Amino acid sequence: MGLMDFLKRKRAEADAVNRDMITLGSCSGGCAGCSCAAPVMDGEYTTTESVRVLGPAGDASRMLAHNAQQAVDAAGLQIKIEHLTDMAEIMLYGVMPLPALVVDDVVVATGRELSPEEIGAFLKA
Repeated sequence: MGLMDFLKRKRAEADAVNRDMITLGSCSGGCAGCSCAAPVMDGEYTTTESVRVLGPAGDASRMLAHNAQQAVDAAGLQIKIEHLTDMAEIMLYGVMPLPALVVDDVVVATGRELSPEEIGAFLKA
């Protein structure tokens, strides 16, 4: 398989994830009665395991990473924020514009800095 085939496959996988993306401002899940796009949580409730910030080492990405760490700390989680700056890795998520926030391998926001409170809505403590 060539590089282009690999990237096309990864793009298709990222598109599938983005179709299921939780949009900012929607319910954080766990409900069945509202009209939001959030998934209904069935089965075991687990805590957030990973938080990643995607974007170059600019001010917006650094601020998003800082706010994400504040949200993680406020939620009482022991997670180190990963800041991915390598464009090859970022391309695998298929997101633009940057910065982007990824929680448990799901892209939850792109193109803007989120406040710690907004990020906290995506975390499961």
